[in-house]
Amino acid sequence: MLPMCIANIDSLTAQVKAGKLKAIASTGAQRAPAVPEVPTFADAGFPDLVVTSWSLWAVPAGTPALIKDKLRLATARALKEPDVIESMRLGGFEPGALSVAEADAFITAEYKRWGEVIRAAGIKLK
Repeated sequence: MLPMCIANIDSLTAQVKAGKLKAIASTGAQRAPAVPEVPTFADAGFPDLVVTSWSLWAVPAGTPALIKDKLRLATARALKEPDVIESMRLGGFEPGALSVAEADAFITAEYKRWGEVIRAAGIKLK
């Protein structure tokens, strides 16, 4: 028996809809379109408990600007396609794009945030 878990919403939606699991709250900033009836942790009184999955493209240092621009533009086009948007939202993801500077700032903030959690919990590598 699984007393509790936190996982990407797309891996649990079928079990929740079938009544095999009970969704208590989601960790997103807004309610998930896949399960709009499930409150967020912020709705439940935990406003700082916002954790999201994210992905980004990374290329080796020295990759020509033309290649990076092609990748960025193709990704931006794909993220505007209605079927891509719908599929991502049903999977629990909110499509979006960040500039390089925004991505750097986001990664820096995540590193700081989770570093503080790791240190506060006394987590060590073995």
